[in-house]
Amino acid sequence: MQAAGQAHLMPPCWPNLGSYLAWLQEHAGEQQRLRGHARTQPSASAGATQQPEPLTQPNSTSDSPSTALDVEVDSVLRSEDQQAVSSSSSSSDGRLPNSVFVKHRRGVKGQAVYVAHTEGDLRFLQERLRGSVADFVVQQEVAPPMLFDGRKFVLRVHVLVVLHSRVAADAASTSKDPTAPDQASSARLQQAGVLPSAAGCTVQAPPNVAVTLQAPALASVDGYDVHVHHDVIVLPHACAYEAGSILPAVHISSKGSAHPAPFLLQQQLPELHATVWPQLQQLSVATVQAAAHVLIPAAVDPDAMLYHLFGFDCMVDAGGRLVLLEVNSYPAIASGTMSGVDTSVYTRLLGDMVTLLVLPLTDGVEPAAGGFVQCPT
Repeated sequence: MQAAGQAHLMPPCWPNLGSYLAWLQEHAGEQQRLRGHARTQPSASAGATQQPEPLTQPNSTSDSPSTALDVEVDSVLRSEDQQAVSSSSSSSDGRLPNSVFVKHRRGVKGQAVYVAHTEGDLRFLQERLRGSVADFVVQQEVAPPMLFDGRKFVLRVHVLVVLHSRVAADAASTSKDPTAPDQASSARLQQAGVLPSAAGCTVQAPPNVAVTLQAPALASVDGYDVHVHHDVIVLPHACAYEAGSILPAVHISSKGSAHPAPFLLQQQLPELHATVWPQLQQLSVATVQAAAHVLIPAAVDPDAMLYHLFGFDCMVDAGGRLVLLEVNSYPAIASGTMSGVDTSVYTRLLGDMVTLLVLPLTDGVEPAAGGFVQCPT
């Protein structure tokens, strides 16, 4: 994201613990100056900006349903490890400018994330992780966050990327070579046991039939569409938010903690949905564009319909700005970390993918987007 000029869409991130500690060292004087400035400010003004105005749930009650939800973002690797990190903290260790999450770069279903509040925490993790420390990135917390019923929350957004492809003129003419078997012939040859071992080579198979197979023409990718599904899932944290708290349970991870039931943003918080929806579309397009060089292949099979469904995890800060935390390339669907989500949400999501992508190819019907909205690019 930084290389593509889109770093502002995410919290500050560092590629590893070493680079973050080096950054802290480089900015140590500035941080001390800021801390000293904060101590000289009147307590009333400091308190006025410490907590954002919370959202409240309409007609909420204290016995609202809860579910055990282990969400992929802001998770703790093992509870005893996180407790060891917290116990390593002391006033002499140096409080970080903001709490940070130390997360495995490849993602392991929310089971490889630590919360660090002091330099002592970070150095403890450096020692604890040792050989695998290069696999962990550092991400600064979103502060101050927007709150719902006094809790932080994460938004899970499903983003669908669909490729456009076209066969180049010279490749198309090559593909029409009269010596190449047609589709029906190819099917018969497969049944007879004639399988291509390499493009354009002659293979033998019983009953001694020799066939020359032509390499299929590749199609160049000349664009893609980005669709965002209208159903935005809200995942509230297990505990009430307290600025500066060292409790790992303030984050959404804690295995075994009772999290309030997930819900759809547009159903319970329609005004917030209206506020973040344009941001979601812009963020989704910008993120795909930033990663296009690794996501989008240069050429594809012309008969293939290529698409990918991503799970974007976002937060909203106290000012209403949408912030991207991470992108899940294989998001959980109605199970595992998302088992607390009503199954009708995923029934609708997968059904909309079928009517948008599958039925137009298999039945020749017009695409029906359902809850997917194509983003302007």
